[in-house]
Amino acid sequence: HNIRAVLCHSCNQVDKENNKSGVSGIRWTEERKRWTYFKTINKKRHQKRFKYFIQAVIYKKEFEENNNIT
Repeated sequence: HNIRAVLCHSCNQVDKENNKSGVSGIRWTEERKRWTYFKTINKKRHQKRFKYFIQAVIYKKEFEENNNIT
């Protein structure tokens, strides 16, 4: 078995269940009062903050489409 794939899948499932936004990869950062999109690709963490939730959702969709992430 590919342990990395299993761990990543399990992390994503936890994120979906515990995430207040209801969208995997987007969370509210209380200390900054911003929505944060985050994604790790090839061990590099990509992160961007937004004032509005809808901005984070649109950015996530475009980022993942442009980087062929499913």
